[in-house]
Amino acid sequence: KSVYDMGDTSFDGCFFGQCETSATFSATSAPFNSVSDFADPLNATADERPVRFVRFLTPVGIPDPDELTFIAPDLLNQAFGRQLDLGMREIVGYAPVEPDGSVKVKVPANVPLGVEVLDAEGRRIGPRHLNWFQVLPGDTATCTGCHEHPVSPTPEVHGRSDGTAPSINSGIQSSFYPRTLIPGNTSPFPYFSFNLGETMAEVRFDRVSSVVPLPALEPVLNADLNFVDYWTDPAVIPPVPALPYSYSYDDLDPSILSPAPPAKPLRNSNCNNRLPQPWRHNCRITINYPRHIQAIWELDRGADTFTPLAPANPVGADPTVTPLLVDNMATDGIGDDTCTSCHTSVVAAADRLPYGQLDLTLDPNQVADDFFRSFRELLFNDQGQEIDAGGNLVDINPAVGVPASMTANGARSSFFIEKMTGTELDAPRVILAGYDHTPMLSGAELKLISEWLDLGAQNFNDPFDLTAPQN
Repeated sequence: KSVYDMGDTSFDGCFFGQCETSATFSATSAPFNSVSDFADPLNATADERPVRFVRFLTPVGIPDPDELTFIAPDLLNQAFGRQLDLGMREIVGYAPVEPDGSVKVKVPANVPLGVEVLDAEGRRIGPRHLNWFQVLPGDTATCTGCHEHPVSPTPEVHGRSDGTAPSINSGIQSSFYPRTLIPGNTSPFPYFSFNLGETMAEVRFDRVSSVVPLPALEPVLNADLNFVDYWTDPAVIPPVPALPYSYSYDDLDPSILSPAPPAKPLRNSNCNNRLPQPWRHNCRITINYPRHIQAIWELDRGADTFTPLAPANPVGADPTVTPLLVDNMATDGIGDDTCTSCHTSVVAAADRLPYGQLDLTLDPNQVADDFFRSFRELLFNDQGQEIDAGGNLVDINPAVGVPASMTANGARSSFFIEKMTGTELDAPRVILAGYDHTPMLSGAELKLISEWLDLGAQNFNDPFDLTAPQN
């Protein structure tokens, strides 16, 4: 009915601390008190609403190493990642969230599914959904909202259609929504059958496929993040964002999207978003850190106009503050925005302090069944380092801690995402003045990193990958 529904009767325009930023309501000091307020684009544009998409994911079955019918991998803990209890997960697809927070979409049958509510950049808002659901072919499953029910003597039951609190989304109450294209602003309202109480998702999903010409596509799952404002009437109010946008896997470098065999592609062939072979029910997006994320750090990018010099040893309380020093008269054959050109601890066989105390390179002495060095540097707390008088990279003495820049709690909780986007989100660290990283990664790359973090920052999400750590 509405992702904004938390099981009580109140609504303040927020979702897990992320609130609307409506200039209209701020100017009048009139508070949001109904999800129906979001239906009118004059009250809040798409950019002013906190929620934009939902992600559907599925757990990966881990084979029994004692299985005799085939050779099953006997996985080590390092195959899973920073947080072992999250297991392995794959992405099934994405769907849009309508302005009132409603979602209606066709999903695969007989598959355990989880749902994550996302912002405009595809990053999960709020805690991880820890419950799985599934439907049979032809089933319709309905949930009121995100069911964070208040403490009461008789709390509502999670996941029971006969035990949930009444929805705060009363749906459409007349023949039209003001200032919208669906169901239309003029009689005879061809896209609406006058079933009062339908949510915006129900109005769009149930009605648009029955008329010609189609005013909007059905909300179907998609492998990519695609946003089109089907609601705002531009003759009344300009939509914001003004144009549709997409974060597509097709925009990734081939080395990331389709690593060299025997590695599997990032997405399977059922995730095609191009006709005549659109998204199909067995689409799966499988993100493995060594295959797909490490490739981002190593991708040669940008023009080669300078050579990064060794940073000075850190001074002050924060050892990650290492101002960029470059030789503008020499090139090194590596694109300036290549991550590992600055974030490395070895250059020309000599120790070097990595910029920001972050080394994204592979360890030449990598233990076969251990995490990559870059994985540890990103996800584990560490000790600050410096170059000693002998030119060796050593821990600072007395010890100074360096907090992990990523967390398995998700993208919005990771300082790395804040740094790369120049946006303060939910990470405890604050972005300090320094080298601007916002132009360095593409939107598709940031979306992929965010997906991986939201899933749980696993080392592998494919138990059959031949390089997954095994006993």
